[in-house]
Amino acid sequence: MNQLYRLQKYDLTKASEVLVNAFMNDPLLNAFKDQPNFKEKYKAFYTVPLTYAFKYGEVYAPTKQLEGIMAWTTGDVAEMTFGRMLRSGAMLPAFRMGMQSQKNIMPFVNQLASDRAKNMEGKTFYYLALIGVDPAYQGQGYGKTLLNSLIEKSERDQIPLYLETETEKNVAIYQHFGFNVLTETPLPSLDMKAWTLLRQPS
Repeated sequence: MNQLYRLQKYDLTKASEVLVNAFMNDPLLNAFKDQPNFKEKYKAFYTVPLTYAFKYGEVYAPTKQLEGIMAWTTGDVAEMTFGRMLRSGAMLPAFRMGMQSQKNIMPFVNQLASDRAKNMEGKTFYYLALIGVDPAYQGQGYGKTLLNSLIEKSERDQIPLYLETETEKNVAIYQHFGFNVLTETPLPSLDMKAWTLLRQPS
């Protein structure tokens, strides 16, 4: 990953804005869009895993321009426990989401955590927590560059790579990169589905 830019702490605010812009058409917006100042709450939602991965994993962009963002951790710290959230500073943006947003989003968060625990129990893996590209830079290969860098690390270390998505078109994209679907779960309260995928090193 030496060819990528590893984010500094001062980059996290802009990085969360990049992710909000990248996911303005994401089904997860349903948990926020009917609330006052929904965009700030949506931004806080993405700041949580960014802040967490900055402490317990690694956060990258293609360059210092932050055209796209990728955050990942090792599997043993993929679960955002209360203590880890406190130590990483992720609890503060979690509070900024507001009680209603937290209530709305918890079925999604809990489902992913449950699936991950079942799918990967006792296994070593890398967890791709976030990946997104600013709309102004989409279609220019930045997402591919980010994802390939983590795939290369997975291959080099011979450690599987695990991720989740709530966007059906992304499932086919990840399958193109060698991922296989493990689960597909409806989430009626958010009018969406969640998929979990795993890529085994060759």
